[in-house]
Amino acid sequence: MGLLGDNPMKGFTDDFVAMCDEGKAIGDSFQAPDASGVTNIVLCGLGGSGVCGDLLVDVAKLKVPIITVKDYHLPKFVDEKSLVFLVSYSGNTEETLSQFMQARSLGCKVVTVTAGGKLREWSEKDCVPCIVIPSGRNPRDALPLMFFPLLVALKKMGYGNFDGDMEECKEVVRKIDLRSMDELANKIKNSRLAIYGTSDHIGSLRRMKNEFNENAKMAVIHDFFPELNHNEMNGYQRTGLTKNVDVIILRDKFETEEMSARIEVTKGIFEHYVNSTNEIWCSGSSKLARTMSFVFMSSYMTGKIASIVGINRSSVPFVDRLKDSLKLKTNVVERLDEKMRSEPKKRF
Repeated sequence: MGLLGDNPMKGFTDDFVAMCDEGKAIGDSFQAPDASGVTNIVLCGLGGSGVCGDLLVDVAKLKVPIITVKDYHLPKFVDEKSLVFLVSYSGNTEETLSQFMQARSLGCKVVTVTAGGKLREWSEKDCVPCIVIPSGRNPRDALPLMFFPLLVALKKMGYGNFDGDMEECKEVVRKIDLRSMDELANKIKNSRLAIYGTSDHIGSLRRMKNEFNENAKMAVIHDFFPELNHNEMNGYQRTGLTKNVDVIILRDKFETEEMSARIEVTKGIFEHYVNSTNEIWCSGSSKLARTMSFVFMSSYMTGKIASIVGINRSSVPFVDRLKDSLKLKTNVVERLDEKMRSEPKKRF
């Protein structure tokens, strides 16, 4: 994405919209498996890949249970009637590869999403339906390339139709006022942050938190209404710890009356104990468009902060250090690959 200079992040909007189109096209060409008999859907992935599942849970209100898993292990209830989506941009995420092996042994219905790596290699070996996306980006920057094909795949398997909503996403993103994002970025660029929103937008909350962590290199706390009113807000009573905190609240014009009232009362309490309270409003009519407007603003604003303070938004040295150390200690991917090579092909 265009991320440099004061012209605010030239090309960012066009690139985001282009990825939405490309993601939908990838989904349109995907041969989705038969999903008859599915009793639950499990979305597996970590980091920038895994957040696709969080957003999907927010957007796709299905008649079957749907959950996200961010671990090495699948839940105990997963069986041959489970539809398991395994998302890893690199295709070498050790937690996701571990889940692949478990889904394989349990006989689950499986769909993988990846740009390559072992996940694609193993999918081809076992004839697992694989949504192949272009490589060459940071996983978090490639979100539309992973997320939109998932929506199309769900449609093909009989779980709703998001085509019109996907078109609205592009219209909404093009109309977002980047100047207001620039102003907020300048205001909070060196802040301690707390990000809150409603339970309808937990995926968007996680996405924004992740973007501040990875792009702007900022530690962030986050929680959602109404849960935070029963615990977290009490932590603001010690002003010595909170007076330098800037709060961001994600708002939605479709909030219920009771939720809006709760947010306004909470803001009134916070204003005496924090540096500032700020609101970011999503745009659009469909839940998908509103969600993607939050995704877009998160990416833009955190990238803008990175350019303002002069840091490399793309580098994640702590993650690289962790992976190198784990490879020396546990060597999970290589051990799994050796096991996969020793076993016969298995058609899902």
